[in-house]
Amino acid sequence: MKEVLIGRQAIFDDRLKVWAYELCFRYGTEHALGSVTPGMRTANVVTEALTTFGLDQLVGAHVASINVPREFVLMQPALPVAPERLLIELSAREGADRELLTALHAWRARGFRVAIDDVKHDDAALEDLYAVADVLKVDCLGRRLDDLKFEVRRLVRHQKVLLAEKLESRRELEDCRGLGFQLFQGYFLERPGTIRGQALAANPTALMQLVVELQDPACDTERIEAIVTRDPGLSYRLLRCVNSAAYGLARRIESLHEAVVFLGTATVRNLTCLLLLSNTGGQPRELLRMAMFRARFCELFAGVCGLTERSRHFTVGLLSLFGALLEQPLEKLLVDLPLSAELKGALLRFEGDAGRILAGLVSLERADWNPLLSIVNAPERIQQCWMDAVKWVEEIDGLLGQPSGARV
Repeated sequence: MKEVLIGRQAIFDDRLKVWAYELCFRYGTEHALGSVTPGMRTANVVTEALTTFGLDQLVGAHVASINVPREFVLMQPALPVAPERLLIELSAREGADRELLTALHAWRARGFRVAIDDVKHDDAALEDLYAVADVLKVDCLGRRLDDLKFEVRRLVRHQKVLLAEKLESRRELEDCRGLGFQLFQGYFLERPGTIRGQALAANPTALMQLVVELQDPACDTERIEAIVTRDPGLSYRLLRCVNSAAYGLARRIESLHEAVVFLGTATVRNLTCLLLLSNTGGQPRELLRMAMFRARFCELFAGVCGLTERSRHFTVGLLSLFGALLEQPLEKLLVDLPLSAELKGALLRFEGDAGRILAGLVSLERADWNPLLSIVNAPERIQQCWMDAVKWVEEIDGLLGQPSGARV
């Protein structure tokens, strides 16, 4: 697996809950896999990835979608995964000849689901291909609403689940939802939805005040404790997170003071910010998980780079989606935060080491690993940071919503 990098992008249902993750693979150099065909390469990489990491570690309890070439479909390799957990995605450009259709029917007979990408409504030659599919993916990037409306009217007769992909804004999402799409994919979560004017609502304002205090370098243990005790359940959830396997402490932590001693003030401040953000409400859970992932990955990758003050990199990753979480422009929100010019430059212009790592991570989320490889040319170390960050998010996310009366 040294030459293989794995990324993922969420696919949402109409309630903006994660339905599946599309896995993206970078196969590495030719010498790593030898002179093999695309189908063999895909089979080797997918099988080894699923065997090495396990599907639960890659996508949790969700469906995994993998993009495969024609040859992979024809090979029909045995995969170490329950069929209902996998969505086989094939481009419509592969055609619809009898050999391919027969293979797709065989996949479905084994219990796998099939998605067809690059769908065009007016291609009569692909009717049989659409008929064998479970999901039809429509590229919505730069498309006029009237054109999409016409396309959907022609596609609904196939009675398949329609997936709108490459959505760049919340407005595009709402338009496609109104047209009858049932699944959605793209980077629309990263941008604020409806901007609420110049003033934040009461709850976000209180949240901002707390975050401002927490990000102040002068915020010491006593000030953190005073902030935490404003919320009856926050102290409990903070200690629950600190005592989780995600931090691997040798003994149980009983007080906030002990947590600061063992983890450091900066780490506790960041974790408290994360817990506060989990109470924003009204936003898809995956957006908070994305912010958590970015925070942890930036922190871990900074360690790989040998950089000091890794908690600052955590802060940059966490705050990079702050605007989307609070539905305000990030530039406006940062005006009120007592962050250094260096950190603001990293967040707004990708400046400095922290900005360069954040920019590399944003590229990785779009299946481009090259910026991070230009920083550390060690694919296996990047992949380990990715997997460790995913594991950390799963661990902490399971604790964020615990009621204050639950047992630790």
